[in-house]
Amino acid sequence: MSLSPDGRLLLLTYISSDPLPPDWQASRTSRHIFDVGIPTPVLILQNLDTNESSIALNTYLPLNIPLWSPDSHSFAVVAMSPIGSTWEHEDSVTPGALGHLFEVDIPSKFVRQVTPRVANNGEQPLIWTQHSGLLVHTTADTITVFTLGNGT
Repeated sequence: MSLSPDGRLLLLTYISSDPLPPDWQASRTSRHIFDVGIPTPVLILQNLDTNESSIALNTYLPLNIPLWSPDSHSFAVVAMSPIGSTWEHEDSVTPGALGHLFEVDIPSKFVRQVTPRVANNGEQPLIWTQHSGLLVHTTADTITVFTLGNGT
């Protein structure tokens, strides 16, 4: 669970045993999970002002706690590639591909891959600075600074 800095939005991982959207069920990458009946973790965005909820990132496997941008307009999360994306297709032909770091812009719903791999899939980015710098542990002995949001 991760509350936005302005306190208006909440990201939470919901374990779903409900029927999933058809595009998720049709995904070759995720089919093996669905076929054996494993409950699926889904990243949900809850607007606390309107009480509306939606899928925050079209992925069946968020791998860590999302980190919010200081302005509450975006979040970063390590996850499997979004269903139907070019990244998902690339993962299907790349053995061992797992977590990618994504930035999700809430108002536009635009998803950007920040980096295709991080040092530890379960570790969230270290910090998102006021000046759009995202510090990420990218290898065992490297911390990388990515410029995001308006600094792109």
